[in-house]
Amino acid sequence: MDPILLAELIKTVGIVGIPFVLKIKADIEAGRTKTSVTDEDLKELARLAALDAAAIYKQQGVELPPPANGT
Repeated sequence: MDPILLAELIKTVGIVGIPFVLKIKADIEAGRTKTSVTDEDLKELARLAALDAAAIYKQQGVELPPPANGT
């Protein structure tokens, strides 16, 4: 996979999308570029798109500090 394409995919879906990127990469390397995107693929993309920063941090085990007063 072209490193620039990989960077663009990660930029678009974030690091939580790496499993999806790995699936796409495996499909390309296996010659399955003419297959269809499944309903499960679309559901996973929708799930990733719905995540906010707090959910992503929580999933990675990062606890955010409380908001500063007055800012």
